[in-house]
Amino acid sequence: MNVEETQEQNYQRTYKFLSDINGDNLPDYVVTGAADNAPWSVYLNNGSGFSSAAVSYGSMGPIRRRYVGSLGTPNPAQTNQDLFDFNGDGLPDIVSNTDYQATNPFNPALGEARTIYAVLNSSLDVVQYVHIDDLYCSETQFCPGIIPAGGGLVNALEVFLNNGHGFDPPVYSPFPGVNDFDPGLSGGYVRYSNSQGDVTQDFLDVTGDGLPDLVTTEDGGATWRVSVNVGSGRLADDSLEIPPGGPIGRSRPTLVLAGASGPIRDMRSSGTLQASEMQDWNGDGLPDRITGANGPWTLRPMESLFSTGATNRAWLMKRANDGVGGVFEVEFVPSTAFAHNGSDAVPDLPFPLWVVSASRQTDGTCTPGAVDVFDPVANTCISSGRERVLYYEYANGLYDWATKQFRGFGQVTQLDVFGSKTVNTFYQDEHRRGRLFRTEVRTPGDEYVVQSATNTWLAIPSSLGDGRTQVYLAESVTMRSDLLAQGLLTPSASSIAIGPLMRGAESPKHAVSVAPWTRECLHLARMRAPTSWRVKSTQLRSWQTRSQARFGCGSDPAACGRSTRQLTVPFSS
Repeated sequence: MNVEETQEQNYQRTYKFLSDINGDNLPDYVVTGAADNAPWSVYLNNGSGFSSAAVSYGSMGPIRRRYVGSLGTPNPAQTNQDLFDFNGDGLPDIVSNTDYQATNPFNPALGEARTIYAVLNSSLDVVQYVHIDDLYCSETQFCPGIIPAGGGLVNALEVFLNNGHGFDPPVYSPFPGVNDFDPGLSGGYVRYSNSQGDVTQDFLDVTGDGLPDLVTTEDGGATWRVSVNVGSGRLADDSLEIPPGGPIGRSRPTLVLAGASGPIRDMRSSGTLQASEMQDWNGDGLPDRITGANGPWTLRPMESLFSTGATNRAWLMKRANDGVGGVFEVEFVPSTAFAHNGSDAVPDLPFPLWVVSASRQTDGTCTPGAVDVFDPVANTCISSGRERVLYYEYANGLYDWATKQFRGFGQVTQLDVFGSKTVNTFYQDEHRRGRLFRTEVRTPGDEYVVQSATNTWLAIPSSLGDGRTQVYLAESVTMRSDLLAQGLLTPSASSIAIGPLMRGAESPKHAVSVAPWTRECLHLARMRAPTSWRVKSTQLRSWQTRSQARFGCGSDPAACGRSTRQLTVPFSS
């Protein structure tokens, strides 16, 4: 069995391929044919091999289409159809475009059957999508009335979205033509490299939203232009312009990526070996440009096309006004700024996530000036009490490959400008993920724990035997601390809440209460010696008097704890 197989020397069609088609993180074996409507047979990976019976994924034709020319070293290459995740759902989609030059639109050998064009009006709005056969009334003449006055004709991108068991009908959007030397109706390409091996058109996420955007350099020119991926299998309708005097079908993106020039990937320059590549070097989710020749590498980090700085990502809230002068402002950083190694020093989060690193709340009565507003030294409005700034740190982010679940961050810490901390620890198992386990309020330098609240969540199989799991709060313990006159930090209270057990369960000596009941006990005060403790008071509360038996108190609530000062035992039935 060949892992990957293509046909023909120049016009390559891939019809055997390994790809995770159903999104279970296991590569599946895809087999099809070279014909445009050849059916897909998918042999799913079961972890120990491939299933013996194939699953049909429709008649989609070749998996990939690629034309490799015969001029230059290396040869120019044009990818007309490829398989990659276009809409960010983790499933590979078919992304296709025109794969011919229409010098003779009626020649079936050139593959016109898949060709769709977008018709634009004078405002460059899409009027309709038309098949290549509908454009021509003869071999050389367009049919009248198809293109509005002042309008134009551009290529159309064709995307077949993977739904997990097949592909949806195609979604179309305007797509630029890139073949500068063709004077006729040019085809566009999903990816393109010239005869020098320089990649001049490709899909890269330059907006930071996780969706691949189209980047074209106009055959390696000095300007990078971007068609933004707007989701749902489409590029933005208003992302193209028609250059004045250009051939029919020629268009280019209107958005320019500032500071970028030359090929996207460069193989050689003026006979001197030089290579440039786009890779996420700093872990912020954006591709950075790495260039190396015969000397040191140079790195140029990418900033989001729609950001105002390197710490911002597209489509995340930056600022909100309260309408009376106050402002709430947020800063973000990639999760790679923090360690996510768990307890074994092995990274557990294989992709970057943008997280809140700082927040700022103002009352509108103080203007900090041209300074870093999140810096408590530079921003004097913070020390005057007119603004509140908080900082956030993250640890132990976890992605579980087996269940395809992001289990959240194991720890999230909030800090104020004085160094006081609120440390939140979360469960990360399959059923309790995201539930708060413990919150600790700490003094600067972690010298004391002012307050600690611990929640015990239980996950038990449903008594109905239907495969479901019940998750409930079994216990909540809160420890509060006081500063005595001597300046010592002392725990002062503990509260425990027991959640409801499953329907039909029983506890010894008393009936199970549906509503949670609470016991508060052990009001403690620590003296100067760390081991010197005495009980100040004990308090017991319950929704049912029979719940005394839960703690072995019998009929005497005082047996639940010793008291040197007071005992309060209110009951309600």
